[in-house]
Amino acid sequence: MVPAAGHGRRAAGSARNVARPTAPTAAATAKTALAAAGWIARDALCVVEVSAKEPFAAPEGFAILDERRYGKARLTFLRYGGGGERTGRN
Repeated sequence: MVPAAGHGRRAAGSARNVARPTAPTAAATAKTALAAAGWIARDALCVVEVSAKEPFAAPEGFAILDERRYGKARLTFLRYGGGGERTGRN
């Protein structure tokens, strides 16, 4: 994922904005590329948002901690560097 417009600047008290990948495998590809470039710290918590109907598999080096559905969206919580296990919650 890449910084959105504003070149990564944050508003006071806000989290970093990122652009959402649009291809079905883009989220996993982006996470893998960011990890390989050293942009994701070991044991970092990452969240991926996809359509509730879109399949998502954790990329190598990431463990799925939890998944939650909100309407048409599904959030998948990942831990980089392993150390997590799937909770089975949807």
